[in-house]
Amino acid sequence: MEALQHALVFIIPGLSKGLVYALIGLGFVVTFKCTGIFNLAMGEILMLSGYVFYLFANQLGLPVWAAVMMTLVLMCIIGYITVRLMIQPLVGQPNIAMILMTLAMGSILVALMILFWGSQDLIVPRFFPRGGIDVYGSVLEWHYIGFALVSLVLLLALLAFFRYSKLGLSMMSISEDQQAAQALGISVTRIVQSAWILGILAATVGGIILTSVTAVQYSQASIGMIGMAVALCGGLQSLGGVIVGGLLVGLIQGLVSGYVDPFVPGSLQEVSAYIIMMLVLLIRPTGIFGWERIERV
Repeated sequence: MEALQHALVFIIPGLSKGLVYALIGLGFVVTFKCTGIFNLAMGEILMLSGYVFYLFANQLGLPVWAAVMMTLVLMCIIGYITVRLMIQPLVGQPNIAMILMTLAMGSILVALMILFWGSQDLIVPRFFPRGGIDVYGSVLEWHYIGFALVSLVLLLALLAFFRYSKLGLSMMSISEDQQAAQALGISVTRIVQSAWILGILAATVGGIILTSVTAVQYSQASIGMIGMAVALCGGLQSLGGVIVGGLLVGLIQGLVSGYVDPFVPGSLQEVSAYIIMMLVLLIRPTGIFGWERIERV
């Protein structure tokens, strides 16, 4: 029982972070399914959302709920501008051109973040009070409970959106066959724009959640790459698989932080996400729930 109590201290926060990773990973999956590329600037976009939240909450003094809403609105506008100026002109070109464009976009965003906010850590308001509840003698902090619930509700809402809404179904049809979707009268350009913005919104929510616990600092953009690792583990064709991948990565990270990091120099917690990704892809290259495509020749 004592071993279980000790393990829960690391497992529950790990699973909570895993749901946030799943939300970020869903942004990768939605973008990939509709455009065929990875948005390599997702980590920088995630951190930019933290800086924008800091702008509204700390510098302009808005209430937390208003700062969140304004951050979402501004990030929607930024998403629309970037897809119109940087992605749509490259539609029809080799995918490597769009991938390199997102890489360049990430570097530009880092430069802008340093230019406007500097390189120091910035603290944003917390969403949940300090303290927590007692679980088998261990304290489970309120923010981990809150983040898990918020992320889970948003993930389920997005799954319902893709399953039942007209726009969500259009996104799924384009991901399968763009030419067939166009023949049915679906505007591919509009759907690509919507998918890009939705992916950025998913990263924005993840960024606001994570930076409210840690701090806003542009070097933390690597968190976005953990979202990519989660997406690859779950399978790029499976929205539900992203949740499983996020929980798996979060669970392993929690256990590594408690049972491995104290005995090694440095930290293996962040690296463990990429180790899991490598092992999953070596065993199943399409991801845990990915589809194997069979092409006739």
